[in-house]
Amino acid sequence: FSKNVSDDTKKKIKKLGVSGVMVATNHSFGCYVICMARGWLPIKQVGTKYAKIGDTYLDAHIASFHRIKGHIKNVDDCEECAIQYGFVREMLTFIVSQSRTFAVAPEHGALSRINSQMVCVDKETLAGYLSDALPLALDILATGQRNLAEIDFLDMLRLPVVNALEIPKFDFVFLDECQDLNGAQIALVEYILAKTGARLLAVGDPKQAIYG
Repeated sequence: FSKNVSDDTKKKIKKLGVSGVMVATNHSFGCYVICMARGWLPIKQVGTKYAKIGDTYLDAHIASFHRIKGHIKNVDDCEECAIQYGFVREMLTFIVSQSRTFAVAPEHGALSRINSQMVCVDKETLAGYLSDALPLALDILATGQRNLAEIDFLDMLRLPVVNALEIPKFDFVFLDECQDLNGAQIALVEYILAKTGARLLAVGDPKQAIYG
């Protein structure tokens, strides 16, 4: 989890003269795998990658949304449309983010949390928005995850898995602070083990877990 700890461990390994060992945070390892898949071509880190894709998709499909049908497409000319547009945009951002963070399908990564956090509309309206938003969320995810040239922080964890990228061969994987892994990090570790057949040694303290 800590780049400083990772760098310090690398120095200790080098000082011991041990070879064949790779030390990395989850994110830096994922980034290494993506770079390797691209033949070490430059990669651009874009924090707003999925927001930009989402806005493009939303602008193209805004007229099809539940309760927006029949309204003019220019939301700036309609206060009600603008409010609904903002709500749907927030919902899409939330669904995509939850799906990527916890490595689950959008319908599983979104529904339970949206019901408890987005309570400004009634259940029927929320269900209508969700039925329209989920297909778009899938399109946004698919578009973003195909692009290895531009990545954000979560892409470092998700792209190696969803694109089935090649993984360096390991005999053993040592994992520290495992109590703090989220779904995306767990999926990456499981992918490494499945691809390499490595044995896992994980160390953690459940009493210190940030996810409870």
